[in-house]
Amino acid sequence: MARLPNNPKIRKEIIEGRKAQAKRLEQFVAHSGKGSVHNMINSLGQNSYYDMYRKMVTGNRNFSPDFLKDLTKYDPKLNMEWLLTGEGYMMVSDQTSAITQKDIAPPKQIAADATSGNYGNEYSMPDNSMAPNIIKGDILTYSTLNA
Repeated sequence: MARLPNNPKIRKEIIEGRKAQAKRLEQFVAHSGKGSVHNMINSLGQNSYYDMYRKMVTGNRNFSPDFLKDLTKYDPKLNMEWLLTGEGYMMVSDQTSAITQKDIAPPKQIAADATSGNYGNEYSMPDNSMAPNIIKGDILTYSTLNA
């Protein structure tokens, strides 16, 4: 394992980066709904990963290449760029998947006059020439995405 540089500022940045990676691993495990990091490590079958993770939390260790390889087998949708840098989406599918019907909540309706205290005014969608004009008394039907 490479030693940390003597420069205190660089040393601190490296340690904080490692701690952030450990936090992102915890976020991933929470998102996956598969229990704790220790449960996930146990399912990978490598006891040495416990020590590696414990040292990651304190900033004293990097993820090992073997751990990262096993982690991609554990969940191939995990975005390694996000895990290592915090950039992008947590899951690869978050950036490439299309919205499906199951992602959309059932439609709801609202009366146009309930959207504003100024009754009688026309409502319209800004910055879209194809948007319909909505006036008092219209019934709007809309759907939202499920969280």
